[in-house]
Amino acid sequence: MEPSGESKPPKLTRLLADIKRDPAEVQPGGLRQLDPRLEALRVWQSQRLVRTYTDLLADKRFAAACEFFLSDIYSAKDFSQRDHDFEHLYERLKPVLPASSVQLLAESISLNRLTHDLDARLAQALFDEMGVEAEITAEQFAAGYRLCDNYQDRFDQISRLGQVLREACDVARHPLVAPSLKVTKLPARKAGWEQVHNFLSRGYQSFRPMHKHAHIFVDTIVLRETRILERIFAGDPDPFTSP
Repeated sequence: MEPSGESKPPKLTRLLADIKRDPAEVQPGGLRQLDPRLEALRVWQSQRLVRTYTDLLADKRFAAACEFFLSDIYSAKDFSQRDHDFEHLYERLKPVLPASSVQLLAESISLNRLTHDLDARLAQALFDEMGVEAEITAEQFAAGYRLCDNYQDRFDQISRLGQVLREACDVARHPLVAPSLKVTKLPARKAGWEQVHNFLSRGYQSFRPMHKHAHIFVDTIVLRETRILERIFAGDPDPFTSP
């Protein structure tokens, strides 16, 4: 959340205190069990990302951001409650948020929805249409991509990811983000939004170490993912190894 002035954090704290989450919308027992097919897909994707970005993980400037993606974005967990809460809270707060924050959150939600749809389609292709039963191989993963035949959607996904990351890096450098997160922590917890607040706080903390080097992080991801996409649709059976 990017405040536009000194009065923004107190206003947000009052709103968070008033906007309580409906208990009926809370999943019983915390996080649900992820669909086994999606779980297998995300496990493979997480392992692939570790291999693709070994150098970024080893770089102290980018390690925290990489770990955040692996634990909070591409982890084999069910984040449906957090995502639902995030969208609900966004709808309630967007009238008072700065335009830049509204745009970033809206683009993040849109990208998250697209990613879920693409993953669901890929899981269907791999497990239902191709009959994958054991662990996914690189060749099967690439074949599943081609079977989905949605190159443009995947290209858009990468482009939109780059845009969201660039905007998130800009927000992380704003001097009032840290105090805003600090003063909204307690009201967010009391109102039932702790999971969303923790997600935003972890994201902020993970992006801070990059400072002026954020463009290297973003450009590296966009370039490598685009190259992998091109190699997949060119028929490379293992497009994830270094060319």
